[in-house]
Amino acid sequence: MTTTFIFKNQVECSRPAQSREAGRTVPVSRGSAGTPRPTALTRIARWGGTGTVLLAALLLSGCSSLLPIQPAQVDATKYYTLSAPPAPAAVAAPAANAPKLMILRVEVPAYLQHRPFVTRLGPNEVKLIDDVRWAEPLDLGIAQALRERVAQLTGVYGMDSREMVRDYEVVVHVLHCEGEAVDGRGTVRFAAEVDLIKPGAKEVVAHRAFTAAPAAWDGHDYAALAQALSGAVSELAEAIVAAVPGK
Repeated sequence: MTTTFIFKNQVECSRPAQSREAGRTVPVSRGSAGTPRPTALTRIARWGGTGTVLLAALLLSGCSSLLPIQPAQVDATKYYTLSAPPAPAAVAAPAANAPKLMILRVEVPAYLQHRPFVTRLGPNEVKLIDDVRWAEPLDLGIAQALRERVAQLTGVYGMDSREMVRDYEVVVHVLHCEGEAVDGRGTVRFAAEVDLIKPGAKEVVAHRAFTAAPAAWDGHDYAALAQALSGAVSELAEAIVAAVPGK
């Protein structure tokens, strides 16, 4: 026996009332009128057509996979810069024949080339503080703070462009620029070596070793550490100007 179906588009098709599965006859599920029982999607197709079927399929498959909205993550990282002290209200201009000085470059050791702050825990152990960072590369920050402080000092002209004629160039080799926390005691550690160079002959006319005056640090206040290191850089600028011949 065959059963005839008439679909919405009036195409007539016939199929056996039974189907074969694995070599045996399987009865087709029928409704009360002897016709195959329609599925949910078949009913939707009769109501709204193919577009409605696709929309319903998406809704049925997606509603079970909806996940709760996660709250936005708050970035707790803190960023710091080095700075010169506030400029005085009035700065005396250098003499007309005062030496012209330029901070050429600052070099820092590899362990200080990371943005996170560094805390020294022992002679051979350092710790990087991931959520406390410098806002700029440390070598650039030190160079800028040095230029700002030199511009505040009398006795030299501070040059800030390679195009300007200058009498001396300064290269700074930073040895330490970090906080130190050993045996429960915290200190600020800053040391550097300075070369004063004649630009034309590339002659080193002065070499100075510099270590900042000791400063206490509680081992946790990184804003205070950045401020103390800024003070150490300002001391270095003063030592550089003091080493310039002919002031």
